[in-house]
Amino acid sequence: LNSSRGFTLGSVVKDQDELQNFLTHNLSMSNETAGLLLGSSVNLKEVFRLCFGSYPSAVDSGLDSESWDAFNAGEKLLQLENILFMPKVLEYLTCNDEQDDLQKILAIPAAQKAQLNGYRAAVCNTTTKVRKEHFQELADKLKSQVDIQKIVEKLKLNEVNSTAVQQHLRALLEDLIEVEKILKDVDALSGLARLLPKG
Repeated sequence: LNSSRGFTLGSVVKDQDELQNFLTHNLSMSNETAGLLLGSSVNLKEVFRLCFGSYPSAVDSGLDSESWDAFNAGEKLLQLENILFMPKVLEYLTCNDEQDDLQKILAIPAAQKAQLNGYRAAVCNTTTKVRKEHFQELADKLKSQVDIQKIVEKLKLNEVNSTAVQQHLRALLEDLIEVEKILKDVDALSGLARLLPKG
């Protein structure tokens, strides 16, 4: 999950206009803030860290490292989506000022951070009921809009067969061990040859 191969949120949704309309009409975002969110680059390393590192949802997901490794690239992205788009996770990312995880996930220019903070204040400083409804709507919409296949294509994950790479590396390592054994045998034989009487 290399952040250098990042992408914007808007580039991996099924219909960017529909999502922007939803954000402005259903969630009362300004056009500028909705555009800012859709146009911001996603930091995948940070997403992964939040989901499977020190972030609380890692416990809730029930995934350990072995079961995570068993997934292929598309399945891993689906797991990330399932965790990240839970209403309580979206609320935590948006409203937890101490960690400021939202700005870690989305690369937002410093000049536009005030705009994002205005949205956060409007959403987070409401009643628990209103906030819960807001993030439930947002979670449902993101799940229906984010296109996993587009992410796979953006990251070129379909071009990488990790199992084949691992097998190739294992075979290479075995060859190197074999070469090392041969060199040791040659060294031992040359040592014995030096002990033999000359002539």
